[in-house]
Amino acid sequence: MADNKPKEQNFVDAPAEVQAPAFGLEKVLQMLADTQQQLVESNKKLAESIAESRKPYIDPRVLEEKQELLRQRQQEVKLEILRRKETKKQCHHHRVDDQDNPQPKLNIKWMRHSNGIILGVCGRCMSQFDATHNPEDAKLLRQDPTALNQMGRARS
Repeated sequence: MADNKPKEQNFVDAPAEVQAPAFGLEKVLQMLADTQQQLVESNKKLAESIAESRKPYIDPRVLEEKQELLRQRQQEVKLEILRRKETKKQCHHHRVDDQDNPQPKLNIKWMRHSNGIILGVCGRCMSQFDATHNPEDAKLLRQDPTALNQMGRARS
């Protein structure tokens, strides 16, 4: 008996090995491992791009201007510190009205703070003195016998 059914167009009369090559378990596992590795790499790139996109944009000109302002401010601070040191060196820290007196009094007002630190300020040049940490300033404190009696006390 012959089949009178027409054959399908897509059907090929060939053995199974020729139609589709058989993949072994090792080949499938290797493909799965490669896919997982690609997924890990793409997730890393995605995380990096998300982190990069969240950074705010900073105009290079603005950044350069800020750095220049910082440099200028640092220079101003250095000059101010130098000016204060030179002013402190050049001032004699004595009262002007006592020029006739052979031993004029110092024009430094001292204050003992609650933490034990003794600080002073010259009335002429407004220089600051730290008798606790600076030995030269402590000498000035000891030079004036009335300074200890007239010293202000900060309350604790």
